[in-house]
Amino acid sequence: MKKILSNKVLWVFGIFFLLVFLQHQFLWLYHDDYGYVSLSYLFNYDGVMGTNTSFKEIVNFLIFHYNNWGGRVLYFLIEILSLRIGLPFFRLLQSIIITLIFYLIYKIVSKHTKVSDYKVAIVSCLCYGIFEIMTIRSGIFWATASVLYVYPLLPFLIVVYLYDDNISNIKYILCLFFIFIAAWSQEQISAMVVAFIVLYTIHKAIIDKKINWKNILMCLSSIAGFAVLMIAPGSRVRLTTTDDFSKLSLLGKIKVNLPNIINNVFGMYTKIFTILFLLVCLYLVYKNIKKDKKYILIHKIVFISTLCILLFTCIRNEGYFSYFYSLIDKDIYKLLSMSFMIIQLLGLLWSVLRYFYSHKEYLFIYLIISGLCSLGVISVAPYFPLRSTIMFDITMFIIAVYVFVDILKSKMDYKYVMFSLLVVSIVNFSLVTYGYYKNNNVMKSNDALLKETSKKIKQGEDITVVKNLKKIPDNLYAIEMPYDEGYSYIQTYMKYYYDLPQDIEFEYK
Repeated sequence: MKKILSNKVLWVFGIFFLLVFLQHQFLWLYHDDYGYVSLSYLFNYDGVMGTNTSFKEIVNFLIFHYNNWGGRVLYFLIEILSLRIGLPFFRLLQSIIITLIFYLIYKIVSKHTKVSDYKVAIVSCLCYGIFEIMTIRSGIFWATASVLYVYPLLPFLIVVYLYDDNISNIKYILCLFFIFIAAWSQEQISAMVVAFIVLYTIHKAIIDKKINWKNILMCLSSIAGFAVLMIAPGSRVRLTTTDDFSKLSLLGKIKVNLPNIINNVFGMYTKIFTILFLLVCLYLVYKNIKKDKKYILIHKIVFISTLCILLFTCIRNEGYFSYFYSLIDKDIYKLLSMSFMIIQLLGLLWSVLRYFYSHKEYLFIYLIISGLCSLGVISVAPYFPLRSTIMFDITMFIIAVYVFVDILKSKMDYKYVMFSLLVVSIVNFSLVTYGYYKNNNVMKSNDALLKETSKKIKQGEDITVVKNLKKIPDNLYAIEMPYDEGYSYIQTYMKYYYDLPQDIEFEYK
């Protein structure tokens, strides 16, 4: 016990958990959340709906979902069961999962750098504060999104941390399981998982000059999870909702999406991440200039190019890529502009990968490429929500923590780096938390009113209108609300969730 109490790393993550858990006290249900918990999300589902259904009925709903709306059912099961236990339980569960994800970021870097230091743990936690509101509102504080875009990262990072040549049989079996459930999640994470383990397997086969059957089985397990997700009949049905986009050729889809992806990943709503990303890359490119004399000219060009991107990102609110892309009207010039920007990014990618290759830190190469694969999937998808950047962000957080460890090992003055990250992270975290706090009383009041109305109706009262429902003060800290234009259908989900008659009306003021 004394050893545990004196462990500074555990104290860091204990405090981090408490802060995340405090923030999550202001998480409420939105949009699809009501529909999934009450099994009412699919308009053509004619099974039993509501929150008092049996486990068998939940499974029947998910089977219908698999056949009619896509294969992302495993993590929807987790969402439904945890929210059936109660929203407080979901808040606790999600806080634990987020804490474990950032703990694994620390452990992965610590394992491969042989540095276990509470300062590294602090920096790992501070990366959570890099997520800005537009990513949080659509990917972390929306339960239906978080179970798909955040939760599967936990089993994936467990595999990244545990899996190596010296793994024990028990840990190997666990990794087979974890990589399967990580791949059977959501298309971007699935591609990320498969890419990581396939890269690992191919590279190990090249180095060792022999096939490792453990690695092959890991690949097969990840591909099996990917297959279960992708062969769902509902996935084809879902594509018909974006018929115009689905008719485009592969190149046509990439042409439409690539500018949006670059502009969003490095845009005005992800500015803190962009600056961190560019600073981390600049550090690695600078290290290449100092030591990689063979390609020093290329590294210098990349360094100057990246420095220009960083400066414009700091000056222009919309960011470097959006700013220059929007200056041009003609398609041919837009194509040339985008081509130049892609060359800049590819040069930066090459230099960063060159750093890790020259230092024989191959794991980080797998992570960077797999993170890029998660973005590659979205290049052929019909839309690009900002939550789609979360997987790539996580891989770059690992690289950022690695860079911080390198600064520590180089005996450079790390205090300025740590202090800057601390200020930015805490300010951003506080603003997000305060934003949801401002809406909390209204969300709590509406929840209580709807539950009380349901109770009164069951006791025999004739109620046709739920009055005195309130609109939240700040729409930025929530996704679409049932009183927003075009989103009145959310009320249908809510009525099933609160066990209210479908003909009852909601009045918001």
